[in-house]
Amino acid sequence: MGGVFNGEDLFTFPYTFHGFPDDLDAFMNEVAIKENVYVYEKANTLSRIIGILDYSIVEVAEYVTINGEEFHHVKLDKETDGFVEMGNLRSPIDYRLGIARVNEEWEITFFSSWRLVKEEDFMKTLILYSSKYGTTETCAKMLMEQLDGQVEIFNIKENTKLDLTQYEKVIIGSSVYIGKIKKSVTKFLENNESKSS
Repeated sequence: MGGVFNGEDLFTFPYTFHGFPDDLDAFMNEVAIKENVYVYEKANTLSRIIGILDYSIVEVAEYVTINGEEFHHVKLDKETDGFVEMGNLRSPIDYRLGIARVNEEWEITFFSSWRLVKEEDFMKTLILYSSKYGTTETCAKMLMEQLDGQVEIFNIKENTKLDLTQYEKVIIGSSVYIGKIKKSVTKFLENNESKSS
């Protein structure tokens, strides 16, 4: 995806940022970044095609994931909406870069990043673990680094009275010895069985 010169001494990348219409909300509209971008009736590439976008600007209502496939839910007009596969539209305020010629050398004048905010970013996850030799603790910490949103991690031995109702997800890890999980985990699960549903 290319950029645009603004005069001889300023270049902005990508082109979707430069010259975006002032009368359109950059947070609500995105640009089709190629020709023949299909708009589907449903969030499914096997559904009926109801429109085609060619470098068009379209209003995006939300982002949806259906059966592992991500789509932009778009509004074609006041009465018609559809779905575009993720990756075919780009926000004008997504990652963008400006470079300018200063004293005969090109320098970066701005770099801005914005990323798609997903529902998972606001989810609160609790990771509980019980570890005999430290391996389960290491795995729990590695998992914590991979999860989006707010993640809290506790050793069950040190935190037996947690309010599980404040979390959308609870993940429990335990070391296993002779096919059985640790007693501290079993006891915690029994004590919190009614709170987990």
